[in-house]
Amino acid sequence: MLPNIHSVTIDEQQSIDIRYGRTVKVENQDDNLVKIFNKHSIFLGIGKIENNILQPKRLFI
Repeated sequence: MLPNIHSVTIDEQQSIDIRYGRTVKVENQDDNLVKIFNKHSIFLGIGKIENNILQPKRLFI
């Protein structure tokens, strides 16, 4: 389990981009390590947000 880590939900196109290792823009997020979920609440992996840009770090998809 990953305690004390925020989560972010991304849409289908962003899920595809993340799978290819691309960064995606997210709204109103603090710079932080986050759990990534798609809109169906499926856990995709771990990422890092810097300046509202989500970078994938460890993906489980």
